[in-house]
Amino acid sequence: HFLQNLLSALTCAGAVFLVYALCRGLVGPVASLTIAAVSTLGSGLVSTLGTALWNINWAVLFSLSALLLLIRQRGGQAKRWHPFALGFCLFGAYFCRASSATLILPVLAYVLIRDWRYFGKAAAVSGGLLLAFLGFSWYEYGSPFPQYYSLGRFAAHAVPLWIAGFAHLFSASRGLLVFSPFLLATLLGCAKGFPFLKRQGLFWVALAWFGLLLMTASRSTRWWGGHGYGPRLLTEGIPALVLLTALAWASLRQKRMWALILGGLYLALGAWAVYVNSYQGLFNPATALWNGGIMAPDVDNHPEYLLYWKQPQFLATQVGLCARNQAYQQWALAQDPSRLSRYEWGAELRFDSGPEDPLGADREAYLALFRPENWDKLLPTYAQGVREGSGGVAGIPLGLLARSSEFALFMGWSAPEEGYRWSQCPWARIAFGLGEVDADKAYLLQVSSGSYQRQVVEVWLNGERLGQMDFPGPGAPPETLTLAFSGELLLADRYNEIVFHIPGATSPGRADPRLLGLAFVGMRLTESPGE
Repeated sequence: HFLQNLLSALTCAGAVFLVYALCRGLVGPVASLTIAAVSTLGSGLVSTLGTALWNINWAVLFSLSALLLLIRQRGGQAKRWHPFALGFCLFGAYFCRASSATLILPVLAYVLIRDWRYFGKAAAVSGGLLLAFLGFSWYEYGSPFPQYYSLGRFAAHAVPLWIAGFAHLFSASRGLLVFSPFLLATLLGCAKGFPFLKRQGLFWVALAWFGLLLMTASRSTRWWGGHGYGPRLLTEGIPALVLLTALAWASLRQKRMWALILGGLYLALGAWAVYVNSYQGLFNPATALWNGGIMAPDVDNHPEYLLYWKQPQFLATQVGLCARNQAYQQWALAQDPSRLSRYEWGAELRFDSGPEDPLGADREAYLALFRPENWDKLLPTYAQGVREGSGGVAGIPLGLLARSSEFALFMGWSAPEEGYRWSQCPWARIAFGLGEVDADKAYLLQVSSGSYQRQVVEVWLNGERLGQMDFPGPGAPPETLTLAFSGELLLADRYNEIVFHIPGATSPGRADPRLLGLAFVGMRLTESPGE
C-alpha cells in the first residue's frame, strides 16, 4: 500500500508538471500555473489518480506527453526524434488503458494534415508496437485482443447513449461539470474565442478526443465506472480539457474585460472543485463508502442513485449513509414481505443469516428503468432517506410464503467477516419475522458479540427500550448477554426489530474508516425459564 500510494502521488506530481509545460506552449507563466493548479487539484487528476495506482495514471501521463509533443511541434521546437516519441506515447496510452484509443485517431489525423512525413514516422512506431502487441496476444490468448481490449464490454446492458452522456456531464455523483464546474468557464471562453479557435487544429483535436471518449464511456456496460469517485471514466480526457482551457485563454488575450470575467469565474468555480476533489475525494472516507461496497445499496446494482441530488457522493457523511441504508432496506422489505423466512424460536440468528442486498442486481429491471419512457422514474422512492434512529420495519405484515432460508435483515451493519459482522452505524438494526406470539409470556433476548473498545449499548425492541448491555472491548472473547422482556412487546405475524444504539462507536483510523461498535456473532429469542 505504501509503494502504491507513493507511485500514485508521483504520477499526480508528474501530471502537474506536464500540464504546466503544455500550457506554457500557449499562454504565459501565471496563466499556466493557474490552469495547472485548478485543473489538477480540482479534477479527477487528483481524486482518481491520487487514490490508488490505476492503469489510468500511466495513460494520463502518456496522453499529456503526446499533447506536449504536438505543441512543441506546433511551435517549431520539434526535434528529429519527436515523431518517434509521439508514436510511442500514443501506443503507450492505449497499452495502459484501452479507451485511450480515442486519442490516437484525432492526433494522427492532425499530424497528417500538418506534415505527412511526421505522420509516417509516428504512425510507423505506434502501428509497429500495436502489431507486436496483437501478435503477442494471439500467441498468448488465441485472440488478437485480450478481453480488456475487446469490444465485448460495450453495448451489452447499455443504456441509451443520451442518458449515459447526460449522467457523465450533469449527474449528482458522476457529472464532470458537477465535480469540476470550472470547465463551464472553459466552455464560455471557447464560445467567445471561437473565431480564433476554429482555425487552430489542436482545438479540433481536443474536441474530437473528448467527444469520442464521452461516447465510448457512455456505451460501456458500466458507464458509471463501478466503484469510484466522480466521473472516473472521463479522467483520462482531462488533458483534452486542459488543452481547450489554454487555447481559450490564449484566444482572449485581446479581450481584457472578458479575460477578467472568465478568469474570475474560473478561479471561483475552481476553488469549489478543489474542495470537492482534493479534500472530499481524498480525505473523506464516507465518499468511498458511498458506493455501497460495505452497506447496501451498491451503485453497481442501483446506478440510479448516481442521479439523486439529495444524496450526492461529494457530500457523503457517515450519518447519511446509515440513513440511506436503513431507508433502502425498509423499502426493499416492504415491496416483498415474503422475502425472509420466519424466525424459529430458540434458533441462533447468526451474523450471516440475512442477504446483504435484498434486491441484488437485476439487470433487466435496471435496463427498463433507464429507458427514455421511464426517465421520470429514475429518482427512486427508496432513496428518499430517513432520519437515523427513526422508525424501522417493525409492523410490516409477513408475506404468505417464505421463499428464502434467510430470516434476518441487517441495517447499519457491514458485510459478514470470519465469524462475525461489525456494526457500521450508531443505530444498528436487525429485522426478523415472527409467527404466533403469546403476549402473556416472558422472554429472553440473548446477544453474543465482541466489541471495538468498551461499548455500553442500549437495546430496543419494536420501539421500546429493553435496557443496556455492557461489552468489555478488545482482547475479550465474544460475550453472551441477556435481557428479559414481556411478550407484549412482540408482534405476531409481522416483522419485529431489535435496535442497538451504540453511541461509543468509533473509527480505528484511516486504515478502516468504518464506525465500529459491536462485532455481532449471533442472538436468540427464548422463553424465560420461569415460564
